[in-house]
Amino acid sequence: MDTNSYFLFGIAILVILMGIDKGTGQQGLRLKQLESKVDALLKKFEIDFDADAFPGVRELAMDGKKIEAIKKYREITGAGLKDAKDYVEQL
Repeated sequence: MDTNSYFLFGIAILVILMGIDKGTGQQGLRLKQLESKVDALLKKFEIDFDADAFPGVRELAMDGKKIEAIKKYREITGAGLKDAKDYVEQL
C-alpha cells in the first residue's frame, strides 16, 4: 500500500471511531486499541491529521463562521451534529 492508501485507511478508521460510543469495559478497551493503531499509522507516515484532515474547517471557525465550519466538517466526515459542533468548538 502506498502512503495515500494508508492515509485514507486512517481517515476511514477515524470516521468509524467517531460514530462509536466509547462505552466501558470490553468496548472501551477495543476502542482505545483502535485509536492507538490509527495514531501509530499517522505517526509512521508523518501525517499531522489535525492540521491537514479537514481543509477549510479551521479557517471558517477562526473567521467566526461557526455554522459553516460545522456544516463543512459534517460534509467531509459524515459526523453527526454533536460531534461536528464539539470539533469546531475545540478549534
